[in-house]
Amino acid sequence: MKLLLTAYQMYAWAATTAVTEEVLTKTFSLGLSVLASPSKWGANSKLKIEAHVLSQMQAVALRYARLVASQSPQNSFPAMLATGWAAQSALWQLQWLPNDEKREMILPRLAESMARRLMEQEGEANPSAEIQLLRLRIFEHQSKWSEMLDLLESDHSKFISTKEQKEAAAVSKFGVSMTWHQVQAEKARVLCLLRSYRRARSMYEDLLRHNPDNWACLTGHMDCCLQIGDTSGTRAFIAALLAQDVEGKYPIRGLHLMKVELAAHSFRSSSSESSLQELAEAIKAYGELFASHLSCAFSDLEAYVELLLDTENQLNEQCVVSLLDFANNLRKKHASLESLKEENSKQRQQQLRRYIFAIKLNHQILSFRVDLQKDYLVDWTELVLEWEQSLSLSSSSEGEESQKEIKPGDDLALLAVQQLLYKNSGNEESMIACAALLEKAIHNSPDNAYLKIAAMNVYSQLHATSRSWELFQAVGFKHIQLDSCSYTILPFLLQGGFYNELVDTCTLLLRFQANTARDCGDYAGRAMNLGTMSKADEFLVFQRQSINKSICVIEAKGMVLDAAPLLGEPVQRSQLDADPEFKGCLGLYQGIVGGESDFSRASRMLAEVHSPHAALSLVSWASNRGAVADNDDMVDNRDMSILRHQFLYKFPVASRESMTRNSLRRGHTHGLLLRASLCLDACKAPKKGKIVKASEDLEGRGQSLLRSLESTSSFISSSMIGDEYLIGRNLLEASVDLCRAVAIVGVGLPRLDNDSLEAREILSSDILLGEALSHLKKAGETLAVASVKDVLLILPSYVVPLFSLFRILSNICTLFGWGRRRRKTKQCASAMAEFALQFDVLIQIMLSVVERLPSTGDAHGATVPVSKEYLESVDAPLVTRTVNCIVEAQYRTRQRVEPIFQEMSEYLKSFDVSD
Repeated sequence: MKLLLTAYQMYAWAATTAVTEEVLTKTFSLGLSVLASPSKWGANSKLKIEAHVLSQMQAVALRYARLVASQSPQNSFPAMLATGWAAQSALWQLQWLPNDEKREMILPRLAESMARRLMEQEGEANPSAEIQLLRLRIFEHQSKWSEMLDLLESDHSKFISTKEQKEAAAVSKFGVSMTWHQVQAEKARVLCLLRSYRRARSMYEDLLRHNPDNWACLTGHMDCCLQIGDTSGTRAFIAALLAQDVEGKYPIRGLHLMKVELAAHSFRSSSSESSLQELAEAIKAYGELFASHLSCAFSDLEAYVELLLDTENQLNEQCVVSLLDFANNLRKKHASLESLKEENSKQRQQQLRRYIFAIKLNHQILSFRVDLQKDYLVDWTELVLEWEQSLSLSSSSEGEESQKEIKPGDDLALLAVQQLLYKNSGNEESMIACAALLEKAIHNSPDNAYLKIAAMNVYSQLHATSRSWELFQAVGFKHIQLDSCSYTILPFLLQGGFYNELVDTCTLLLRFQANTARDCGDYAGRAMNLGTMSKADEFLVFQRQSINKSICVIEAKGMVLDAAPLLGEPVQRSQLDADPEFKGCLGLYQGIVGGESDFSRASRMLAEVHSPHAALSLVSWASNRGAVADNDDMVDNRDMSILRHQFLYKFPVASRESMTRNSLRRGHTHGLLLRASLCLDACKAPKKGKIVKASEDLEGRGQSLLRSLESTSSFISSSMIGDEYLIGRNLLEASVDLCRAVAIVGVGLPRLDNDSLEAREILSSDILLGEALSHLKKAGETLAVASVKDVLLILPSYVVPLFSLFRILSNICTLFGWGRRRRKTKQCASAMAEFALQFDVLIQIMLSVVERLPSTGDAHGATVPVSKEYLESVDAPLVTRTVNCIVEAQYRTRQRVEPIFQEMSEYLKSFDVSD
């Protein structure tokens, strides 16, 4: 059954009449599915439903316990399972429902008693980790730290350390016990909560003697020493561990990084000259030691270098220069791999890692200190040469681990591209050179996703969206990666006119969210049936807190709404063409565009407005007082680490606020379109020159449109402030003005004192020739200096919705006898014609910008717009092939969007007629 709540209600009813094990377990599992699914209701309704479901699940668990008790011994697995369900259900109610006096009085005691009973049911068996973790979670929710410590130190938490103990111990039906490391780490954490820092420090020291590279224990030890007021304890302990490891084959990374962390803490505390100098020296010492062994050595130090650069004083200047000198010397010492031909591959890779470390350190410092770039910034051609020499190295060396999909020198190609883009920002020939360089790098390292992601960004700036799309497909993002990495392509598809591909990708993401909600409930139910309650809790928390609240999913829904009316028609170039081109169309398959299919589409859309998995749920969110501040409750799942190579030049990434703002704006816009199309369907033509009284249906639709207008106007005035929203604000306000005219002409709302055809005509004409025309002219003035990217971005977001509303209003005016052929005799028809002609001026401005793109995909014989310097450094034939690829991709973009502009222009020009 796909309707989870309905299925749960049916099984819950059955569980009260037919008390069988099958019905009770199925009811409990369906309850978990309901909790995992995103809700289509408001926050208050959602809480009421969850409170009801959780209380029913607890009752089901207790009913199951009574059933099992009558059939099996108290220490049987089913009996223990039912007890565990009851305890976990009580805990979930405490964690997920708002504070309630009665709930807080009863549930903690119930959860504790059930968990205690569960442990008693284990008997003499060695206590399982699941039951101990359940009791610990219950105590922690109530901040009962002493009880947690007592449990960890009791006989129930004895661990098995020898083979003989393992053979002699009875295994619990709920699984294995907690390991010694788990118990000790948890005890140390609880001791910190009890402010018993000396005992906690001793625990961490025991753990570190077994595993000195455990970063969590190292930071825990340092925190304990800080609370005691003596960081020298951590320094001394680290020194002792390092002394014991003198003869080790490899240095222990965690211990040496902790020395940098201690220096950073000293600097944060005092900001003295000595602490600043200590931090700089610690950074250099760590780099010297690990740069040759670890590709991630610089990533370890990046936050500390940034901390040092954020300080402004005279000594900081000396430290910065000393770090630059250190990086410069390291680079010069380990440059020119050509001279190392006699060395083995392992030594050459070590030299290369040191060189890359030096360049990354150089780039990060100079990204803060622009004034030092002239003296210290390396020539990008040197990076290209070093990268080319590294191509002879294999991706792995005997005796050491490496990533098969990444070549040793790939980072140099990324850093060279970054530097070239930074020094020549916005320069077309430098971007073409970067694209060619990345193409060569991808050819030599075809499995490196970072190269493809960088190339996607470069090609998007060159309006070569089809190549960006090909690279995105080659990376092969799937499943959870759609949520964390789709931000690397979705904005480019929207800005490049690739609406079909955009909808397909967003649909995959929305489908992933729906599937994970279903799978989460299923797997959480399986985990509960097996007694692994900690995993069930983990599944549900991840689904509820991360997937259901993903801001990327919200953005994808909005992009689907914008792109749906612009899905293109495939045009095959040959009978066996596997990669057809798409010709842009308006309202071919989906979307409200003022056409004949609007009402049937609107009727289908209404059924999806309240579905939490559908794109149209944004309409419901926007209508129910959605606000930009809602992003505080959303989760940003984007993986920014895939942009780790960006130091000097950072590709634009949308902020959480802008993603939320754009999603809300799309919800408001398509809410207006949906309501306006419904009003058009219910409108009745005048009879004998008099208005027909509005039906209840039309009245209700009109009132809904007015409420939506009020909500949208409030959103515009509060959330679209600033010059960056100037074009969009004017076009959206023009859409609001047209909707006001729709409400007046079609419904007669707001109420008029003397409602008549003449009054409606005068009011609607005033709106069209006043605010609407003014907003349209302002938008046209701003568009005069727009780029191709600007034009393609506002086309689906603002222009098409405005055009669709204009067609809806035109259809209503035609119904009232004010069609385009009455331009000289009807005031409203004249106002519509004037607005249409001004709108066409705006369309022509945008069309002229799009026409800058190539009109054909054949670039053979064209002059390559790249200077001799780039041709010599990159590879002239490769640059030529890249230019051909860019021209073809730009032509495809033009082919997608130009017919849409032409169709709108043709319709608007039809208003320039006489009687």
